[in-house]
Amino acid sequence: MSIPNQCIIIGGGASIKEGIALSLKEKIQDKFVLGINFAFHFFQPTCTLFLDNKVWSGHLMGNSNTYCDSKHIKKIRQEPLIITSTMAKIKPIPDNVIVLKQADKYTREQSKICGFYVGHLTGVFAIGVASYLMNYSGEIFLLGFDWTKSNAGEQIPTTHFYSSKEIRHKGMGMTNYYNKHDSKKVFEMFLQNHPKIYNVSSNSNIECFEKISYTTFFEKLQKAECSQNEIREEIKLTLKGE
Repeated sequence: MSIPNQCIIIGGGASIKEGIALSLKEKIQDKFVLGINFAFHFFQPTCTLFLDNKVWSGHLMGNSNTYCDSKHIKKIRQEPLIITSTMAKIKPIPDNVIVLKQADKYTREQSKICGFYVGHLTGVFAIGVASYLMNYSGEIFLLGFDWTKSNAGEQIPTTHFYSSKEIRHKGMGMTNYYNKHDSKKVFEMFLQNHPKIYNVSSNSNIECFEKISYTTFFEKLQKAECSQNEIREEIKLTLKGE
């Protein structure tokens, strides 16, 4: 089969709570889904993408540390497919992991030979990989891409849909990057000649993509079910040349 022309990318933003209340997990379980970082604990993505070497080398190599709870190690090692870049130094590479070459800048000519752009965010990496897999056409839906900001003196904002009791994650409550960077400049490379990108978060501070509600998102999802194993094999064929 070919890669579906709709892709859902699950970030970590608190806005996903709205979707969870509307049975999000059940409605996307048979779709083409890329899960970012810890999304795999709450959903069943087609594959998981990560970049943070301190967290994920611990998960994959079985080394519990301040960034990695031992209770999560078994689960991540059982995930069917994981995609990362050369910035995550994992040796030996587990059978369920694809490590992509990293590129210094973003171009539509990215590939397993030229490399994939990472920037500073796994979300940027995920959109680039999804666009490549979809041959730069179709639709991408961003979930939990909130770009949460904060002001000095304010209470620490809720940055993630999960709690610190569920996941130990150094990025929770951290808004420095979002306060200092213009989201349009971070994502502007995806605005033309790429899949149509929807931001499923009405309160997101990422303004460059069309915002839609979860109701509209569910209406736009194609009814056809996708074989997760077949999509994974197609991803491997595309990214590894197998």
